[in-house]
Amino acid sequence: MKTFLLLGACAFFLVSCADHDAAIRKNESETAAQKVKAKSPYANPEPTAAQIAQGPHYSPNVGVAYPTRVYWGDTHLHTKLSQDAFTFGVTLGPDEAYKFAKGETVKATHGELARLARPLDFLVVTDHAEGLGAMQALLNGNKQLLKSERLRKWRDGFLEGTIEARGAVAQDGRENGWPKELENPE
Repeated sequence: MKTFLLLGACAFFLVSCADHDAAIRKNESETAAQKVKAKSPYANPEPTAAQIAQGPHYSPNVGVAYPTRVYWGDTHLHTKLSQDAFTFGVTLGPDEAYKFAKGETVKATHGELARLARPLDFLVVTDHAEGLGAMQALLNGNKQLLKSERLRKWRDGFLEGTIEARGAVAQDGRENGWPKELENPE
């Protein structure tokens, strides 16, 4: 019985100490959090000049407040291989897009010569996988595609070469969907 009471008293004492220690830790962390909030509205305030001057740091960019390596480029470019770009008159393919990005002169969609003042650091060609190159195949007279009356009308519109004709093709595509024949233009 004495052993039982002694164990019970020890357990009570340990639980009380643990609760007391947890309360102290909670109070200390709340105090630290309040100090951070008092200095800055952010959870991770900017380091002070004194902290930066202490160095060395894990990150070599501590204290650098501006980008030192800025890259310029295009992250979304469609060429004539994509149905939407082709329909709106784009005549440049991936090779021409790459040359243009490197700073070379290319003949642009409407016939004018174009060149960037400074080459791009990167270019991402994002042509659609569905029907890749199918519109060019249609324009070139692909016999399989020309079996479709609808696609023959589209080709006639492209050959007409006007903005209105291309706009009519785009409108038909939006209203009636992508012709299945364009998915595999063998």
